[in-house]
Amino acid sequence: MRAIYRKCKIEAVRDRALGGWSQVYWSAFRVSDGYEINSGFGGGSVREMFTQMKRDVDFFRDQCGSRCDRHRAQFCQF
Repeated sequence: MRAIYRKCKIEAVRDRALGGWSQVYWSAFRVSDGYEINSGFGGGSVREMFTQMKRDVDFFRDQCGSRCDRHRAQFCQF
């Protein structure tokens, strides 16, 4: 699954690992500059991981909303 959600590119796919078993790979990046919000791999379903990535983007956007301080400002620009 791939989507643009709240100005972030989210992707969650199932693919084979080098060992031959099936894994879910996921990532969330900010579209404006490619800043990585979260990525990883593991078990579970693609839909579960996609929903989790949406929660992570929501958390990231809420944290960087209007409360950015001077040190975090570069990471909070959308």
